[in-house]
Amino acid sequence: MKKIFLALSLPFLVSSTSFAQSNEVGAGISLAFDGSPGNYVDLGDVYNNLTFPLLLEAWVKPADYTAGAAIFTSDNDATAEQGLRVSLTPEGKVKVEFGNGMGSGQAFSRGYITNWSIPLNSWTHIAVSCKSAMIVTIYISGVSRSLSPTDGTSLSEVISHSAATASIGKATTTSGDTWFNGELDEIRLWKKSKSQLQIRDYMCTKHSTVPSDIIGYWNADESYSSTTLLDKAGSPEDGSIVGTISKVLSGAALGNAQISKFTSNWFDVKVTLYSPSGDKMLTQDISGDGIIVYYVDAPPVYSEGLEIAPAYYFGVYCVKGTGNAGYNMRYKYNGNNGIINPTNEALIKFMAREDDTDTSWTNLNGANDTAKNWISQHDGVSLRGEYTITVPVAEKQINLATTEFIIEDIFLFPNPASNELHVTLKDPQQKINSIKIMSESGMVLREMRGLQDEVVTIDTGDLTDGMYLVTVITSSGNITKKFIVRH
Repeated sequence: MKKIFLALSLPFLVSSTSFAQSNEVGAGISLAFDGSPGNYVDLGDVYNNLTFPLLLEAWVKPADYTAGAAIFTSDNDATAEQGLRVSLTPEGKVKVEFGNGMGSGQAFSRGYITNWSIPLNSWTHIAVSCKSAMIVTIYISGVSRSLSPTDGTSLSEVISHSAATASIGKATTTSGDTWFNGELDEIRLWKKSKSQLQIRDYMCTKHSTVPSDIIGYWNADESYSSTTLLDKAGSPEDGSIVGTISKVLSGAALGNAQISKFTSNWFDVKVTLYSPSGDKMLTQDISGDGIIVYYVDAPPVYSEGLEIAPAYYFGVYCVKGTGNAGYNMRYKYNGNNGIINPTNEALIKFMAREDDTDTSWTNLNGANDTAKNWISQHDGVSLRGEYTITVPVAEKQINLATTEFIIEDIFLFPNPASNELHVTLKDPQQKINSIKIMSESGMVLREMRGLQDEVVTIDTGDLTDGMYLVTVITSSGNITKKFIVRH
């Protein structure tokens, strides 16, 4: 006989108004700058060997760029044009500049600027890829945008460096300082350039294992209160927060896996991403420049509006070009996500929100086809969204008579139980794969997986007196029974 003490983490979320504090779920934490002088991240005198090729990526959400907005600078030198600078112009265009260190003014720098402005108060991915000082590509949300040269007239093909510090959110030049106003997240500095396809492949995905070609990787997920910005690259260049920078819940479109599609012809194109359990998110009727479907392998930080939902969710990031952009959605569910049984399948709700910062989920009133295990929603105008399914708590349980404690497949004894409950299968050829203990309302209290036993003994000593449900999962299916705890 095997005694199991069930005190494990739940494989799915049970909540109506909860906030699950986490630094890593979805996009995690972002850096919030207010644009005031003196507020930035000081990286120290580093990257003095930074040269071509190189690539800087970041998720940016500017609140204002009328005075310019500094994103990353390798050398904040006020006496000569030095280093690498990536910033936004007062029109919201992405600009990259290289200093040659020979003096102050435009004659000692060169660079490029996009002919495309990024929006205010919205998350946008930027990537500045530089094969050389003359071969530069700037991608905005995975799309290469046309460039014009800056006013700098230097002909140098190398980047000059000084003893000045590198920084995030601040740029010092011979013309003065500029500061970032808004949020920054997932900042990556590479010692190589990347193609458009390579940018798209990881645009909405965090790096769980940091590639060797990344020489700076700051995602701010270490802590909401820490004044140190940890560098996750192999030779870390940690930053120190100077002044006042808030660390806030990020709404950037980031997850643990993704699939992308960019095309000018969306006829009959569907983009689908699977979860490990087999659930999948399908997008269709797509318009715009591109679409990325991503997957977050954790319960959402905010779960208001969800009753019982899988321990993961999907996101969609639609890239708007010059015309319309949007998509329709289908969610295909299966019996492996831990929340669906024959009694609640018809009651599944398709839930949505814009991003991780939304405190509540909204019912999309999707059309549920239980024969095909699809739930669909035809929106057609969304640019951004995160999605999951939920079922009502009260419908989680199988409705059994309160006086019935023995059915032909399993036996529970003693019942009522005091300190132990023994669960036995009638068929000796069957094995108990997993067990769930639930409250009478259907709330999951404990779960154990991977048992493969004929008999399991559950410690009930810490359960209060009352009625409970036990669901036993075998290779033949699920069996739910009621039992009583009476001390």
